[in-house]
Amino acid sequence: MRGDVKLFRLFGVEVRLHASWWFIVILLAWILSTGFFPQFYPNNSSTFYWASGIAAALFLFISVLIHEFSHSLVAMFHGMKVESITLFFFGGVAGITDEDIQPWHEFTMAIAGPLMSFALAGLFYLVFFLTHSAASTTMMFLNAISFYLYQLNFILAVFNMIPGYPLDGGRAFRAMLHAHYKDLKKATLLASKGGKAFAIVLIILGVLQIIVGSLGGLWLIFLGVFLHFIANLSYQQVVFKEVLGKWAAKKFLTKDYQIVNANTNLKQFLNKHLGDRDTAFLVKSKSKISGMTEMHKLSAMKPEVISLMTVGQVTQPLSQLDSINENESGFTAFQKLAKADSNFLPVKNSADKITGVVRKENLMNALVWNLKFQASFTNKKETIKQSTKKAKTKSKSRKAKKSKK
Repeated sequence: MRGDVKLFRLFGVEVRLHASWWFIVILLAWILSTGFFPQFYPNNSSTFYWASGIAAALFLFISVLIHEFSHSLVAMFHGMKVESITLFFFGGVAGITDEDIQPWHEFTMAIAGPLMSFALAGLFYLVFFLTHSAASTTMMFLNAISFYLYQLNFILAVFNMIPGYPLDGGRAFRAMLHAHYKDLKKATLLASKGGKAFAIVLIILGVLQIIVGSLGGLWLIFLGVFLHFIANLSYQQVVFKEVLGKWAAKKFLTKDYQIVNANTNLKQFLNKHLGDRDTAFLVKSKSKISGMTEMHKLSAMKPEVISLMTVGQVTQPLSQLDSINENESGFTAFQKLAKADSNFLPVKNSADKITGVVRKENLMNALVWNLKFQASFTNKKETIKQSTKKAKTKSKSRKAKKSKK
């Protein structure tokens, strides 16, 4: 995702920070330093409060990271690939790429997170208990941050156990429904309805809090709207997967794309293709396709600079370009297009040569037409063979009639 900051890689999983993380960690540190810790630990210095607030905010996100890693490690134990973990303002998201997750695997992955949060709550409570009567500033500091962290980890565990998708409890609930109905789409629909219902409850509670004069209700409203959106999006993802996943990428392959020479002046190139449908172009260098250039990635460039450059200088090399094998699914193509924020995706054959492209609009048209009209691909070769056989049969019957005459 654009805007993410890559931190490090652990167990083969890349850990990233979303841009929204910075906002919430600063806000949380401020709230803890000016409100929470002065209330529960009075008569201390501002340095103590700010140190406690910053440390507690950072350790909370470390707790969230451990929570997400518990999901990821269970997924890897089941043989699934985990590409990344992204921390953002509401928590974390593990990027698990497996498309055909089994109900039992999803159930164990889902409950791993809350169980880890309960364990962390217990650990921080033990630190709080052991430092409760300590008089030194260091011990009081540990007591203060552990007091906050054991409560927040416990709340995080309980909150995630609610059976509403996409919360961990909702994922566990979906896994049980999937095992019962043998239908992932139906299971996701029911679990996401639970998630939407819980989101509406949060929004109502938030409104009631604002009515009685508590601005904390804004947070509940924001959280409720976010969960409602994600619950709906999660169901759509399953529908997309069910429809596009049954067709290979080569079904969407088209050779209707434009190739531009790398030595072409960038200004001349833009003038020539002004008003074209395409916003992405494959680039050729020395008679070979060397990469791709996209118009929206040129938006930050100044006009006077553009006139001095060639297309090749703003081309993303083929080695860095995301592509898809023609035998991979249409849903995989859809995911890669969304990740790359691109309008089309190069398609390669088994020899690693580009045979065409998959356009985002073709995937979306196929999705809509299938859902609305139950349209599907027909085997054109088979249709041609059948029509040829019919033609041969007709010609034979005609010859037979003539011979009789």
